[in-house]
Amino acid sequence: PQQPPAAGGCSKVFVQRRIPALLRPGNRPLEFAPAQLFRREPPGLTRQFTVAASAHTSATSLSSTAEAWLPTPAPPARDERPSASRASIQEFVKLATERDDLNQDFWGKYTDIPSMAQASEKEDILMIIENFALIHRKHVYLFQRLKNTVLKTLDVWSAPDFAALCHSWAQLGFLHEDLCIAISGRVVDTAHTCSTQEICWLMDAYATARCSVQSVTDELTKQTLLKMDDFTLSQLCLHASSYARLNSRSPGVFDAISQRLISMPVSELAPADGEAAAVQDEDLLSARDVTLAAYAFAKLGFHDPRVFSAIARRASEVARDLTARDLQMLVVALARAQFRDAELLESLSAQAQRRIAQFNSESLV
Repeated sequence: PQQPPAAGGCSKVFVQRRIPALLRPGNRPLEFAPAQLFRREPPGLTRQFTVAASAHTSATSLSSTAEAWLPTPAPPARDERPSASRASIQEFVKLATERDDLNQDFWGKYTDIPSMAQASEKEDILMIIENFALIHRKHVYLFQRLKNTVLKTLDVWSAPDFAALCHSWAQLGFLHEDLCIAISGRVVDTAHTCSTQEICWLMDAYATARCSVQSVTDELTKQTLLKMDDFTLSQLCLHASSYARLNSRSPGVFDAISQRLISMPVSELAPADGEAAAVQDEDLLSARDVTLAAYAFAKLGFHDPRVFSAIARRASEVARDLTARDLQMLVVALARAQFRDAELLESLSAQAQRRIAQFNSESLV
């Protein structure tokens, strides 16, 4: 046998190596001090060490613990995919809020996420992504599998299809630059088939991913000018913000949007009580629309006072709907354009006081 350590006892490491019978299942040693386990024989005798078995330890218990020391077979390979990938659809849908309008026909079609990830048809993939957007839930494993399928079958997709796909993924925070670059060729070739809403979604997708592809921007700009009269004012405000986020200065598009804003009927700016029913919701500028329009025109240097006068008139009407972020963006835009409107500033000041708790210290400075 190996020689024990010097006087003073032996270490627990030595105990673990020399006496496996005293190890518990799971390879954890019994908590015995070395002095309890070993004692030195008198000089002249062969150096041997005996275990000082406790009064409560029997030969049977020692043999059973010794069997636990024997090596156990390696466990089978574990699936490294996230556990959520094996969850049932019912468990996943439970996370949806009660206000979400679930498509029971769709959610009853699949049993679990892996089966859903096997979808290969364009219509099935779009339906899956759109329904996840409706319940405001993101599933990275599923989306990555579907994204790989899309990248392998780009030829069967068109610009309108990509518009719906990218719009849903942008809402869920899963839109990445690599996808925008990969689909750019098909977008350019088929952009002429897009509606005004789909043109806005595509431009917004590239702006959200901060991915500037000149060929795509040029083609979408061309289609925007051809269909300018078909856009709603709300769509044009989003469209303008997309150009601003991409730092793409397109005078033709912004001149056309300027004319639309300047020539807005009074009912679209602030409808009277009797006229409100006759005005469509899509013709009204919301607080968010006003903020996006002001931000885009100011950032790209289009400081036409007539445009900001039209924006200011509508902003005064919807001032109570402005969030802290909207207020910050709108005031910065007005400062950049050097536009001053006393009535608007008073409305914004009052709203800022109501929203004071939503501001952080940096935005207040």
